[in-house]
Amino acid sequence: MRNRALVLASSIFIAGAISAQTATNGTIPDNILYRALFQRVAAQKALADRVAAQGKNDSAARTALRDQAGLSATEYAILESTALDYLKAHYAYFAAQGQILQAIKSAGVPSTSAQKSQLAALAANHVAMEQAHIDQLRTALGARFQTLDAWARSAILPNVGLKPMKGVK
Repeated sequence: MRNRALVLASSIFIAGAISAQTATNGTIPDNILYRALFQRVAAQKALADRVAAQGKNDSAARTALRDQAGLSATEYAILESTALDYLKAHYAYFAAQGQILQAIKSAGVPSTSAQKSQLAALAANHVAMEQAHIDQLRTALGARFQTLDAWARSAILPNVGLKPMKGVK
């Protein structure tokens, strides 16, 4: 449950950091769409694992998302592996960000330009990491990536929204 709350909080933070112009014109960047997809895949795996741990048949939980997306077992395994790898890097980003923010808080003074630069570089690396995972998935799936992308845009995208954060322009 804690991970789910962290995922939600991190999604809100990063999604809110997207420019107000992006939110206004209704365009959802690929990194936001695929972050939501990767989180959904991980949540589905966690559900299937919980069902299996209870000694119940987990096949429906393991195949539901795969079947909805129209992927083969091999293609879904690639998606799941990419999603889980992405989430490890995503959580590492927030751990590093938390350390910097804690150091700022502990100092009791406003952040330094070096700390601001560290945070900006960390955020840029996070966006690059997201794009790298999308590209990795695109390469691994080849032409079948279009099937996944079309499904994600029809099934995942309607549940993703952006609202500009106050003070972010």
